[in-house]
Amino acid sequence: MPWPFGIDPEVWPIYLGLPWGIAIGPWPNIPFPVQIHMRVCAPIVFERYGEEAAHDPDYVHECYETVHNTMQAELDQLTQEVSSTKKPGILRDSGLLESRG
Repeated sequence: MPWPFGIDPEVWPIYLGLPWGIAIGPWPNIPFPVQIHMRVCAPIVFERYGEEAAHDPDYVHECYETVHNTMQAELDQLTQEVSSTKKPGILRDSGLLESRG
């Protein structure tokens, strides 16, 4: 099958890469340099495990809410810690780093 403009994807790969979107060619996808902040949290322990627990929709929803709320609280705390140590910048001035109330 003839490829448009004679570009064979095995020789010139077409890929989706962030932050530039669709790219063509063998050039590496090098993201913008940014500082990454992360935290390892305490393990979340559930009362029940196994197939029986997985088939209880109320319990699964309760576990989901526990994980979601715990992760969101840790993320909000991390964001607050990082934003309080940073100088004002684009993200901080735009209000994107403010926690949701």
